[in-house]
Amino acid sequence: MSEWVEGSLESDQVRRIVGSGYDAMGERFDRWADATVGSPRDEYVRRLFDAVPAGEPVLEIGCGSGRRATGALAERYAVTGIDLSSGQIVRARERIPTATFLVGDVTEIEFEPGSFGGIVAFYMMNHLPAEAHASVYRRVADWLRPGGVFIANLPMSDAGDGVEKRWLGVPMFFSSVGGRVNLELLRAAGLDVVDVQVISEVEVDPDDGSSEEHDWQWIVARGKGTTRTACW
Repeated sequence: MSEWVEGSLESDQVRRIVGSGYDAMGERFDRWADATVGSPRDEYVRRLFDAVPAGEPVLEIGCGSGRRATGALAERYAVTGIDLSSGQIVRARERIPTATFLVGDVTEIEFEPGSFGGIVAFYMMNHLPAEAHASVYRRVADWLRPGGVFIANLPMSDAGDGVEKRWLGVPMFFSSVGGRVNLELLRAAGLDVVDVQVISEVEVDPDDGSSEEHDWQWIVARGKGTTRTACW
């Protein structure tokens, strides 16, 4: 039975819990993610294709093992993937040798301003402390080229920070600030939110068949500067 322990943690504690948790889960996480029903991730990858020209540098924050979106992105773009889990990064490098993969924390890693034509963050903002969300969006806005595109899905819950004591067999840190606050923080960072959709997904545990439904706020935003013409 799962057990939620509410409360904020120091950033180094969060990094340790998330990184070691995904190291320990390994392929079990991939099996669980593959069983999820209703994820529109592939659709949003195609939306990036429509908006960002081929050959552009693209950043994937929280790339994991590279099993899902990363391969498709790497076929079209010069992809850099970052993740807290060194074990998942090893698997990503083996799977997609043409991309660049870094073990790193999005709250600390450095890239030059205007480094990327597109940035995606799928299912990862819920692993950052609530107090870090605003600064991460500012970093994203800074890293995007003028008119670059940011696509992400954000948790709709406003449960705050806490640790699920046994999530897929390991302790895992989660955080959420709510849909209204998500949009406020994105806009305060200088990102122009051009599309928002709330989509329900059913997470199914392939080991025991249990399931949970969650709402995600899928956003498409533009960076500062000139907007490129694109079909949304």
